[in-house]
Amino acid sequence: MYFYTIVKESLSKFHIHRECDINFGLSIIGIGIDIENIERFKTHVEQGHQSFFERLFSNAEIEYCMTKKCPEQHFAARFCAKEAFVKASFGQEKFKITDVQVLKKEGKPYIEMWQKKSKGKALHQFFQSHTVLLSLSHTQAYACAQVIIQKNKHEQG
Repeated sequence: MYFYTIVKESLSKFHIHRECDINFGLSIIGIGIDIENIERFKTHVEQGHQSFFERLFSNAEIEYCMTKKCPEQHFAARFCAKEAFVKASFGQEKFKITDVQVLKKEGKPYIEMWQKKSKGKALHQFFQSHTVLLSLSHTQAYACAQVIIQKNKHEQG
């Protein structure tokens, strides 16, 4: 997902400066955001609390984060993404953070079902009928994520 800037050129004319993945023909059904202190995850990394990570993250997420110089930043960002997804989907379905995983494809993070923990049919149907957009960010101290969920066109009434 790209953020975009709208510049007012006159009273009735606007110009969008950057393309984005948001499809404005789809209904936004939820927006979620989360921020976490990275220090919380740093303690678990330094103390080797593998079971903590295995409860919250898939093997693919753990492997990815542990390859990084500061894995706690990446764990925190993924945790934020999971929390933001739960917040954005609230009211549609009742998912938990362990129902999804955050992966990367071509440098872009995305959310998908976590097969090991997923609720099966309900989660599969949700991902078939919705588009989930994700943005991650972090500093040395904090990580954040935003999720926007859109109902796919063929699912709109």
